[in-house]
Amino acid sequence: MSGVSVKIEVNMQPAIDALRRLASLDRTAIPAAHDDAGRQLQVIHQDRFDRETGPDGTPWVPLNPFYAKTKKGKKILRESSALFTSLNWQVEGSTLLFGVDRVYAATHQFGRGGIPARPFIGVSAEDADELAEIYLDHLRTLYIGGAASG
Repeated sequence: MSGVSVKIEVNMQPAIDALRRLASLDRTAIPAAHDDAGRQLQVIHQDRFDRETGPDGTPWVPLNPFYAKTKKGKKILRESSALFTSLNWQVEGSTLLFGVDRVYAATHQFGRGGIPARPFIGVSAEDADELAEIYLDHLRTLYIGGAASG
């Protein structure tokens, strides 16, 4: 070879070992990561209720002035706090489910019959980064760090 050449030696064994551990991933570790992600989703969504904004940061449509006069509290979507307190997660095998168990939640999320949409379920790009970091931390701790056998 003419010109300039450089010989680079890289010890690939740690990467190979990590890939082997990932290939034999212990499926019981997934629920722990999902549980941490579920807790973070709950924090994200409760904070969104406090800020009264949608996943994209758009403020919720203000209350109808006539309704606002008769409403117990001043917070939007917090008349009884049932919607807020029903924000929850559930891990089923390797699946993380997040949402609310109130039938009327869809009306507030998407709007219906004169009630404007006030989206509250969803993740922003920043939220997705936070969630990805949770999973990466689990991978680092459980597999890259050598805690798993393989």
